[in-house]
Amino acid sequence: MLDTIRATPHEWVAQEVLNLSTTPTWTGKAIEPRSLVWRAFSIAQGEGFVAMPGGLSRVSPEPRRWLVTMRSGGISKDTWVVGDGAVDTYYESRKKQQPIVIRPARPPSGVPSRAADHLYWLGRYAERLEATVRVLRSVMQRIAGERTNTQSRELQGCIALMVQMGIVPADVTSIQDHLQALLLDPKRHGSIPDLLSRLRYNAAAARDRLSDDTWRLFNRIERDIRLPAGPFVISTAQGVLDTLILDLAAFSGMQQENMTRGHGWRFLEIGKRIERAYIVLGLVKTATEHSALDETLLNPLLEICDSTMTYRRLHFARPSLVPVLDLVLLNDINPRSVLHQTRILGTQIKQLPTAPGKDAGDTSRQQIDALQSELIALNLAALSKAGDEIFGHVPMLCEHLTQGLEKLSNLITEHFFSHSSRREPS
Repeated sequence: MLDTIRATPHEWVAQEVLNLSTTPTWTGKAIEPRSLVWRAFSIAQGEGFVAMPGGLSRVSPEPRRWLVTMRSGGISKDTWVVGDGAVDTYYESRKKQQPIVIRPARPPSGVPSRAADHLYWLGRYAERLEATVRVLRSVMQRIAGERTNTQSRELQGCIALMVQMGIVPADVTSIQDHLQALLLDPKRHGSIPDLLSRLRYNAAAARDRLSDDTWRLFNRIERDIRLPAGPFVISTAQGVLDTLILDLAAFSGMQQENMTRGHGWRFLEIGKRIERAYIVLGLVKTATEHSALDETLLNPLLEICDSTMTYRRLHFARPSLVPVLDLVLLNDINPRSVLHQTRILGTQIKQLPTAPGKDAGDTSRQQIDALQSELIALNLAALSKAGDEIFGHVPMLCEHLTQGLEKLSNLITEHFFSHSSRREPS
C-alpha cells in the first residue's frame, strides 16, 4: 500500500480522525457521555443563506465510538436552539406578509420510471384478464346450451380461439378439465387466479397511484372468483364469470373517472389499448382463417369483443365475415375495434415526454402512425370481390400488425422504463 501511495501521491488524501464532541445521554440506568454528530441546515434568502437555529443530532449507542450511524444502532433527535432574547419581529412580520403558494412536491404529470412500468402492465393484465373471462364465458354458454349442430360448431371455434390465446394446448381433448383449471388453479399459466395475481402485483407496486376504492374492488374480485366447495358446475362458473365482467368494468370506470390525467394514467391507458388491440388481432386472425370453411365462429367473436348488439343494430342480419371485420377492425366509433385502439394510442403517445437529444428516427410515435396507416389502407370491399384472397390477406395483416404492436411495446419499454428489460406478451 505504501508503495502505491508513493507512486501516485496525487491520487490519495489523508484525513485525521477527530474526536467527536459528546453529549449527556440517558441510557436507561444512568447519564453517560456519548459521541455526537450534529447536522445543521441553511436556507437560501436573497443572495445568500441563513443558518437555521437547530438541526439533526445523532448519538452513538456506545461510549467512545467515532462512527455514528443509524444502521449501527445510533439514535437521532431534532435539536432546537433556544433563544435568550425577544423574537425577531422583522422575520415575524415577513412571515405574515408572505403569500401562501401551493406547490406540489412533483408536477402532476411526473411519474417515476418504475411506477410507469407497473401502471403500463397493470393496464395490460387487466385487459388480458377481461379477454380470458369473456372467452371462457362464451365456451361455457355453448357447453351449457342445447348443443345444437350450430352450437357444437361454435364451441369448436371458441376452442380454436383459446388455442390462439395460448390458454389451452393445440391437442386439447377434454375442454371441461381445462375450464376448471383456468378458473381455479393459480399455478396454471394464463388462468384467472394467475392473471389476477399479476394484476395485484403491478397494482401494489404503484399503490400510491390508485384510490382506496380501487383496492376495495381488487379485494372484491378476489372474493368473486371463488367457487363454492364441491363438484365443478358449469352454471355456477358462468355466474362467477358474469360477476367478474362487471368487476372489471368497474375497474375500467374508476380508471377513466377517478385517476388524474398525468403520465401515470397515460401509461396505464397505453398498456390497456396495446393489449386490447393485440388480443382482437389474434382473435380476428383465427376467426378469418376459420371462416374460409365455416362462419359460425363470427358470432362468438362478436360476443368476446362485446360488439354483438352493435352489429345487430348496424346490419339486421346474421354475422358474415366482411361486416364483422369492418366492425372489429376498422369501425372508429366502436370502442372495441383495433382502429379505435390505435387512435387512442396515437393521442396518448404523442403526449408522453421527450428526452432532449433523443434520436427522432424509429420512435414510438412513428411506429403507431405506421400501424394506423396500414390498418386504414385495408380495403375489405375490394378483398371481398377478389374471392378467397381475403382469407389469406387479413390473417397476414393481423400477424404483421401484432408484430408492430410488440415493437411498439419494446420501444416504450426502452424509452421510458430505463430499469426494465423487454417483456414479451405471454
